[in-house]
Amino acid sequence: MKAPLRAISQTVEMVLSQKYNPLEVRALLLPVVTSAKMLTWQVNSLLDRTMIKNHKFTSNLSLFDLREALNEVIDIVRIQADLYKNKIKLKINFDLAFVGTDCERLQQVLLNLLTNANKFTRDGEITVTCTSTLDS
Repeated sequence: MKAPLRAISQTVEMVLSQKYNPLEVRALLLPVVTSAKMLTWQVNSLLDRTMIKNHKFTSNLSLFDLREALNEVIDIVRIQADLYKNKIKLKINFDLAFVGTDCERLQQVLLNLLTNANKFTRDGEITVTCTSTLDS
């Protein structure tokens, strides 16, 4: 949780200490938004663990665009990937646009997997591949 907090505080301090034009401020604040999303997901993950432990966990099933959900997570992790000189690729090997499951849980799992992949990869490529078992 320290990395997203550090990114948020350092960027805000930098913006406050300098005079920037609006376009520069926007470019500087995009990583802050990304780090805040990552931190929110990490906090939610901790809260989920507490709910599971107390037998109060529920899932929220819905129909959503898989590509959009995965790209949102990849965008959040991309800053970390750039620090480690990693490239992240998404391959979806089917045309189905929508899936039915708990979108937030799926994104939490992917965030954890990609964060760990980034921690242990340097100057490499991380590929997220989705395939359909319906065609089998």
